Amino acid sequence: MSDHLTNWTRQSAKLTRAAKPKKGPTPEGAVMTAVLDALKAWRIGHVIRVNTGALEDKTGRIVRFGEPGHSDLVVELPDGRNAYLELKEPTWRPMSEPAPGSAPSTWRKWRHQQEQDAFLARQTARGCPAAYIRSVAELQQFLALHGLLRRSA
Repeated sequence: MSDHLTNWTRQSAKLTRAAKPKKGPTPEGAVMTAVLDALKAWRIGHVIRVNTGALEDKTGRIVRFGEPGHSDLVVELPDGRNAYLELKEPTWRPMSEPAPGSAPSTWRKWRHQQEQDAFLARQTARGCPAAYIRSVAELQQFLALHGLLRRSA
């Protein structure tokens, strides 16, 4: 078999293995959709969706993108500031530090939450509104608290 065909076969097999079946929307995805719709309807400002994470490239190297802990949405406000919104599923609650011996996945989730907490705290210290948002009702409260609603929503 030629090298070219062998490489193509390996890459094809890798893509087949990596493919995951499509699932329905996640609870956080439903919050994302509702929040984006509300921000658009209320004309708060320009909204930027920020993705962070990691992917494996075709050579097998892990490529990371985005700043760890960065919020899901950045809203460019009319006054020149940005608002930072970290969206969570409706049942989300902040984690406390896991007990020693907890599963590695529990520690990863906790460390990720710590990164998100630190990011939101940095933005707040700069004078930018920042918060965890679990619903459109929480979004409305957040915007009202910061005087960002142009009309009663």
